[in-house]
Amino acid sequence: MKARVIECSGASGSVTAPPSLWETLVGIVAVAARGGGEVDGVKRESKCITTLLHALQALGYRAEWISSTRLTIHEEGEQKSRVVVDTTCGLLVPGLIAPLAAVRLPPGGQLIVRGTSESSLSFSLRPLIEAVIAVGGRAWPGGTLSRLVVVEPSIYKPHGRIARLYGPPGFIAAGVAAALAATGGGRLMTYGSPVRGVGRLAAMTRALRLAGFEVIESGPSLIIGALGDGESRLVVEGGPHETALLLALASPCIGGEIRVEGLPIREEELSTLEYMLKATGFEAYKECRDSNCSIVATSFEPLSATITVRDEPGYMLYAAAQVAAWARLVISGLNTVTLEGLLDKRFESFLQQLGVNAFYEDEGDRLVAEGEQPKSIRKSIECNDPVYCAAALARLLRLGSGSLEGIDVLEDIAPGVLEGLLALGVGLDVS
Repeated sequence: MKARVIECSGASGSVTAPPSLWETLVGIVAVAARGGGEVDGVKRESKCITTLLHALQALGYRAEWISSTRLTIHEEGEQKSRVVVDTTCGLLVPGLIAPLAAVRLPPGGQLIVRGTSESSLSFSLRPLIEAVIAVGGRAWPGGTLSRLVVVEPSIYKPHGRIARLYGPPGFIAAGVAAALAATGGGRLMTYGSPVRGVGRLAAMTRALRLAGFEVIESGPSLIIGALGDGESRLVVEGGPHETALLLALASPCIGGEIRVEGLPIREEELSTLEYMLKATGFEAYKECRDSNCSIVATSFEPLSATITVRDEPGYMLYAAAQVAAWARLVISGLNTVTLEGLLDKRFESFLQQLGVNAFYEDEGDRLVAEGEQPKSIRKSIECNDPVYCAAALARLLRLGSGSLEGIDVLEDIAPGVLEGLLALGVGLDVS
């Protein structure tokens, strides 16, 4: 899919917040763990979501669409002995599926994690392997793109198991929590350094509670009890990460007030979103009425700022767009995003090709942008990774013209953002 920038001015109006991709993924897995139910508000065109659904179907869950955005899941499908999941969206989907496969696969079955590009070979696979071992399964690196990781099931039912993880990424801890829930409960213990990307785990905790599981947070432990009364239908709400990305991409074109509606009433998440926007130059405020909230941006003037994505790696797309468009941002906590398979060390040189004077510090955990380079910028760009696509599109919008091939990978991981841009009047031709 290709996006062509026609004009970048006069963006304004009111739009509905794009749905949260991560909330969608954990909602689907939580419903599967409870044995079935419905998930509403799902963007079925996202490859991240379809990749997850295909893997769940192979693990014995039947997934059916009952409307364009509503999905029903039942634990009565045909279970396969060989399941394949790829890295279309980094390691986010494998991180949720691999622990579940370890407790769901039949004896002798295997889950294969397959890489989608050469960059997949540089992924840090140790946390994924440790997650499988924590729930009693076996896992090892395959060493090739077609077999990045091989997973085999637990030889016994791990009901009530204590799963131990050392300083895990949040998405990995989320996958282990869901696997424990699917077996009837257990305890997740993290030790060593704090969970990196803890927002990912918090979303899974919330989804499991909504699905009816008793989840108790006790220091570094998460105690998951038996399934009780809960919602058989989960509704995906607007995503703060996706909203931030939408506004970052619109920032070079802003021509009036932008209101993004349909955000959940969760004070901490809304305050983080508001802080991120204000820190980078938006005049913005949150407004809550009835059952949902809005974020309102009245103007934008780029500021030099330092932001971190360590606890909320979902903000990386926002940070990438801001740093590429305005070349005056410091981003820390990048190692958390790298563990998710969504960032590599080439991003520094990619930004330089876009005309941004950027360099890494702290062994790649921190990116510093110090202004623009006086060079001619190529305005026909091809991208294969979502962070790169977010950066490239933001830069082209700032320049006011150009084309971007491969924009569909951005739509996969942030579904609804391009639709929101078009609704705001940003001059994009997407085909």
